[in-house]
This record gives sequence, C-alpha cells and structure tokens, in this order.
Amino acid sequence: MRLKASAILTIILVSASYTQNLALSKPGEGASAGSEKEKTAIKAFMSQKALAPVEYLLLVGNSKAKDIDELRSSYQSFLLDISKFRKSEKSQKRILSALFYKVHRKYLKSYQELASFSELIADGSYNCLTGTALYALALNELNINYEIIERKYHIYLKVATDEGEILIESTDPINGFITSAKEIAERLAGYDEEQNGKAVFAYTGEVNNAIDLYQMVGLHYYNAAIKHFNKLELRPAYVAVQKALIFYESERLKDFRNLIGEAYAVGRRVALNDIKGD
Repeated sequence: MRLKASAILTIILVSASYTQNLALSKPGEGASAGSEKEKTAIKAFMSQKALAPVEYLLLVGNSKAKDIDELRSSYQSFLLDISKFRKSEKSQKRILSALFYKVHRKYLKSYQELASFSELIADGSYNCLTGTALYALALNELNINYEIIERKYHIYLKVATDEGEILIESTDPINGFITSAKEIAERLAGYDEEQNGKAVFAYTGEVNNAIDLYQMVGLHYYNAAIKHFNKLELRPAYVAVQKALIFYESERLKDFRNLIGEAYAVGRRVALNDIKGD
C-alpha cells in the first residue's frame, strides 16, 4: 500500500487540465462513478442488502467489470477445489497447512504490489491484501473461524486452533504458515518496521485492527486509490477512496482522502498561476 515519493513530489506539476471539482465529502458520494454493475452493487451495500464480499472484490479496480462472469466462474472453481479439504480427517492444523501451501502453489503466482483481486483470479498476480482475502474466503468455505488483522503497512490472518494460534502470511510461500509463538511474535514485531526509510503515505496513528471481509473491500478500494494517486490521477484516486470509506470508515482512509484533496488544490493553484502571465 505504498505511495511513491515521485507522486508526492510531482504534485505541483499537475496541469491546468485538472478542472473538475473534487468537492466530495461524504463517503456515499463516491458511489456514482464506475460501471453499472459496480454502482448497483455499492447501492445494495448502502441499502443494507449487501452482496457476498467476493462480488465486491471482483469489481474493485475493474472499471468496466470486464469478464466478470468468467472471473466468477474461476472463483467458483477455486471454491470447489478447496472444498475437498472438508472431507479430511486430519487435525485442523494439518488441514490449514495443506491448504496454505496448495493455495500458494496453485493460485498465488506472481507478487504485484497493487494488483487487484480480479487480477489474482485472472492470472495469479497478488499482494498481501488480495492474497489474504483469498485465504479468508477459503476459510469461510471450510467453516474455519479466523481473524483478519490490519496493520499500518500489512495485513494477515490469525487462526486459533486447539493446537495453538496460527499466523497465515500470504506473501511468504515458504515460511508463511507460522505456528511457533516465538516466530509469530517476531513476525508481528517486524510488520511496522519493514517500511522504515521507504516513501509511503505516512499515517501517524496506530493500526492494529481485526476487520471483516467488507472492510477488506474498503482496503482494496484504498489500494486502487493509491494506484491512481501514484499516476497523478487525482480525480479517480479521490473517487476510489470515497468508495473505500463506504465499506470501511477508518481514520487512515480519511487522512488519505484529505491528502488527495490537498494535492489537487495545490496543483490547481500552481496551474492557475502558470496561466496568469506577467
């Protein structure tokens, strides 16, 4: 979920072509942009008639809802594949271990920092957010209780079993199934430290939250907003973070929305000064 330093430093070069007003302030005001399928789905969520989380995940960053039926079919094949683990008589720990390595080997093929969930389903491009979402959906299918834990720069799964706590780290195909209490503590201590020295959106608050899959949809929109922002696409970035806030009204997302608005205002002022002449 990183913001490029170049995107921040280049904001003052935003051209006079940015003439659209970014005067959106309420989260719901972002629902009017996007494909018809996306608009309908978001309206259903806002009217408390939410679709299944995966329906939203497949739409995030998929502006034309391209091949949505094909993506849904691929996802259903994934569920059918992992449903076989239900018949296992092994311990829950062994089931989870087998599931972890199978999903990584077969479905999580290429790490891409800001890839969308639809890209994961289409070709295996994934990151910590989309990979964790896929594991969470798999655990839902198997009726295994879990927690999605959001940190400032990372997200992971925690599962409590009769044999102890397990941490599932979706970005580590070799050592991402962690059962040792000591190793779990060491991994958690490193999550917020690993971004030191890197140019990121520097939210100053603490983030260590258990969230649900709908709030995770919000974080997928947050990633989409960052992707637009890094390309200086301020209007789409603002709309994406507004959609994020529909699903997850967190302070971090509000701060990022404010940053986009300020960036737009600075760029527009500079552009107007450029065309005034002597």
